[in-house]
Amino acid sequence: MLLFKSNLAKFVRQYEYIAQIIDLGDPELEALCGLARYLGKKLNGVSPDEIDLSGLKMTHYRLYEAGRLDNSLGVREVAPGLKPITGAGTREPRDKMRDFLTQIIEQLNQLFGEGIGDEDKIALAGQVSEKLRANETVMAQVKNNTKDMATQGELKNATVKAVLEARKAQREMVDRLLSGPDALAGFVGIMYDILREGASLQQGRDNSY
Repeated sequence: MLLFKSNLAKFVRQYEYIAQIIDLGDPELEALCGLARYLGKKLNGVSPDEIDLSGLKMTHYRLYEAGRLDNSLGVREVAPGLKPITGAGTREPRDKMRDFLTQIIEQLNQLFGEGIGDEDKIALAGQVSEKLRANETVMAQVKNNTKDMATQGELKNATVKAVLEARKAQREMVDRLLSGPDALAGFVGIMYDILREGASLQQGRDNSY
């Protein structure tokens, strides 16, 4: 599902960029973009267990011999209507997301240093990023701009606001973030990475990332 959400966001970004330059004149494609944008928002915060796959039908297949990959490309007794699988869908988004969350945690450790537990760091970053995810202006700028540009836009102001709201529960860390522009800039950059990747630190905590 993470890969599917990522592909939805990528399609929307590419379509909106191209549509600004060229009049595609394709109402169906424009409608598909609108559906992809809406579906991507609806899937935020939804766990894979909540997805109904009862209507899913297999359309592709891959042949293997026991113990080794079948490189013959020969087709034997194939069910009618099935097509050979392509490279699409063979990635492992779970491993990719695990690596990404590990990098985020390392960045948080470098930003806050010692004296603050990992759980508190992750809790603050998760709380702030989820607050930002609900801000449509922030998400539009994150999806359509480079990190350098987006971190100077609404993302910065919204991050400061969300950090101040979290100050009561995480006062020591918030004070460190607001102690100077470098610390705040580093945290804003981390928020961009989390939002751009579509990651949830709450999911990371649940799976012991």
